[in-house]
Amino acid sequence: MDDIHKAVGKILLDLSIPGTEVMLDSACGGPTTVPFYGLDHGEGSDHIVEVDAAIVFKNEIKVVVEIDASDLRPVALCGKVLATAISNHFRLGKVSIPLSDSLLFIQVVQHSADKTNTSKLRQCKYMAREIKKCLVAAKNRITEYSFHYATTEDFAAEARHAHEIRQEITSFLTIAECDLSASNGLGTEGCDPKRR
Repeated sequence: MDDIHKAVGKILLDLSIPGTEVMLDSACGGPTTVPFYGLDHGEGSDHIVEVDAAIVFKNEIKVVVEIDASDLRPVALCGKVLATAISNHFRLGKVSIPLSDSLLFIQVVQHSADKTNTSKLRQCKYMAREIKKCLVAAKNRITEYSFHYATTEDFAAEARHAHEIRQEITSFLTIAECDLSASNGLGTEGCDPKRR
């Protein structure tokens, strides 16, 4: 079990957003895995990817978190994003939860505090920028993408990256709630139209 996984898992568990459920894999402090599948139920083995964490909101998965501490190859980092984009639902035993058509994907890449690999940082920044472009152009289920290149310490309770992740998730789910209320003809009190 990796410290950065546990640190991010704790951030997610400490979120106090009504109507959410946080699912963590064992590396993040959860009980098992968070597997995503492609085809509908009963279509055989269509397991596509396992992610580190997911947040359920309004009976669908709205936030996915992937943490990479060892395999920092570009193909591995991009692969988790694409695999999530083509997944359809989470399934574990008899529990099945659909992935939303509007997801926030948060990718955390760890670097060690004792060595800053500037070429890896440049490479990661380039990939993050290009992934965002591809996701917008493809019009897929990942509508927001966030990238964090940090140390385990950067995810301590009051550290910058911990604050940013909490803010990204809270903002994304607030906008999702406003959009859902508007589409159902309900009032949108408290919604900021400039953020929609």
